Amino acid sequence: MTKKEKQSFGRLSDKRETTLYTLSRKDFTVKISDYGATVVSLIIKNPYTGEHTDLVLGFDSAAQYESDSSCFGGVCGRFANRIKNACFSLNGKEYKLAANNNGNHLHGGNIGFHKKLWTAEFIENGISLIYVSPDGEEGYPGNLQARVTYTITEDNALIIEYGASSDKDTIINFTNHSYFNLCGHDSGNILNQSLQLNATEYTPIDTTSCPTGEILSVKGTPFDFTSFHTLGERIHSSHPQMIKGNGYDHNFVIDKTGDFDYMQNLPLAATAFSPSNSLGLRLFMKVYTDKPGVQLYTGNFISEKTKGKSGAIYGPRHGFCLETQYFPDSINHSNFPSPVLKSDQKYRFKTIYQFSYVKH
Repeated sequence: MTKKEKQSFGRLSDKRETTLYTLSRKDFTVKISDYGATVVSLIIKNPYTGEHTDLVLGFDSAAQYESDSSCFGGVCGRFANRIKNACFSLNGKEYKLAANNNGNHLHGGNIGFHKKLWTAEFIENGISLIYVSPDGEEGYPGNLQARVTYTITEDNALIIEYGASSDKDTIINFTNHSYFNLCGHDSGNILNQSLQLNATEYTPIDTTSCPTGEILSVKGTPFDFTSFHTLGERIHSSHPQMIKGNGYDHNFVIDKTGDFDYMQNLPLAATAFSPSNSLGLRLFMKVYTDKPGVQLYTGNFISEKTKGKSGAIYGPRHGFCLETQYFPDSINHSNFPSPVLKSDQKYRFKTIYQFSYVKH
């Protein structure tokens, strides 16, 4: 059974009050704010030592999230990631969006969903958050009702369910932008943590970090995570794509075929693990999703000496993101999965982050 609590998370600059919601089970606690539908803490108890470790970067108050640009733990929308030249065409009409990132549109614009105050309520084993985005907000068509539901399970899994509907055809791409550090949010860089992706292809980027439209094989490149590699092993490679991204900031095409692990009928997209501790334990994280892509971002642009939770100091590459998504700029590439949401359709996707300690 999930224990639920809530407390004040401080006031925003316009004096609105925010709330922090806590979900707890035996060895697993997740804290979520109604500001940005943000995952503030994800705490796992080591069953062998009793130690509690918070695995996501974040802040101690909503005001700090409001003033920061890193999207720590927030739900990005309407369209997560980038749209080239901040424009797209739909049903013969061109829409102009905020150009808030090198001439491109990023994470929903000037005030994306991670900067909105959502309406929240507890549900069985979790919390449901709603935000209604009016027609024309940030340039997008349609009155959009967005819902994000977080639930936790007995086997240390955080389940994120995304839903939305619109009264006009529109485009949509939600993701959660949590930065993970499997050694603890305050433990420094993540370069010695290991990753495997069920992805044999990726989408290369141009000099502004937007996809070129190509879908290329990862074979023989620093993007080949079909077997485990540490995040730091090839991050300083001279490969042109690594230079353009200043490290990993790329979308991978999730393989949906093969004999993969499944959870709740969702295929496994990624597995990461920490180095062994003094007891020979490693913390494993598995990511399951029905979305077509996952963005690996190694926190290349986290500001130096960012003051995080409980006095922690963050910097570049102190966390990594695995953002399940449609491909970036997918509306402008006919060979990418379409992010169009018709007015008579429902947007529904699910992602699961599951954690376990393993002796090696």
